[in-house]
Amino acid sequence: MFSESMFSEVLFPLGIQVDEVQVDEEERIVVYLSGSEPTACCPYCRVQAKRINSRYRRHPADLSCLGYEVSLRLLVRRFFCANLNCPYATFAEQFPALLPSRSRRTSPEVEMPAACVDWMAEQG
Repeated sequence: MFSESMFSEVLFPLGIQVDEVQVDEEERIVVYLSGSEPTACCPYCRVQAKRINSRYRRHPADLSCLGYEVSLRLLVRRFFCANLNCPYATFAEQFPALLPSRSRRTSPEVEMPAACVDWMAEQG
């Protein structure tokens, strides 16, 4: 019923890939996401970085889709800043189109219910 392609093509902005979609025992859709770009720009000095320091998961609150509760599991990478003069040694990659920095909820521009309905209508 729900597939990775549905979520990646319809709901999530560029730079984010859908790794897996599951429906758990509570009939909740769990979408595992990660960054699709090999590098990230340091938000402090704007230098591109490619060396990864660590990873962690964010679990932002989200909307429902076609009556299903949706749980996002976003894998965030921490990068070493490539600029030796930058006051920050590491930084977390950002996904501003989906999740504003330090936010616990997805961006209001992510209209999951409308996108789900449109996609389902196209599928026939």
